Amino acid sequence: MHSAFSDITRANAQALYVVEDPVFFAPRLAILKPAFAARIPTIHEPARWPEASALMSYGLVLQDLFRRAAVYVGRILKALNRPICPWNSRPNSN
Repeated sequence: MHSAFSDITRANAQALYVVEDPVFFAPRLAILKPAFAARIPTIHEPARWPEASALMSYGLVLQDLFRRAAVYVGRILKALNRPICPWNSRPNSN
């Protein structure tokens, strides 16, 4: 990691884009600390990187996506106006 940042600094990089990959998530402080020391801003996809002191992220917040999906599922189920699960339905009173 040290040699990579030496190369980045020598190349006079203006920013560092870190690809979203599990390989980079575990050692994120090993990426952020040298970048911070070299005054190189870092850009990432998920929001968890700025929470660990990265400059910014541009990706989606997964919790918001799940919340929106639940709203749409609720609308679809209300539009169906019938029980989906047969074991959860009431018998007809005919």
